[in-house]
Amino acid sequence: HVDAVAATMQARAARRNPSLTQRDHDVLASLLKGQPTEAMAESLGLTVSSAQTYVKRLYRKLGLSGQRELLAWLMEPGEGG
Repeated sequence: HVDAVAATMQARAARRNPSLTQRDHDVLASLLKGQPTEAMAESLGLTVSSAQTYVKRLYRKLGLSGQRELLAWLMEPGEGG
């Protein structure tokens, strides 16, 4: 069930921001699964520092300040919903 919700949220993010890269989608998927940065880094083959940088870049691309805003943004009805 969690994976289905994460997939729906990820598809919504892709529709709302088509410029997201594959790496952005990988990072987003990890965030939506609630993975801590260390686990994200390991699953994506990154250093923890690189994973943190990717997360910051993703939030910047989406115009959000953190995970709470990300989830709110993905839950709200809107264009490309």
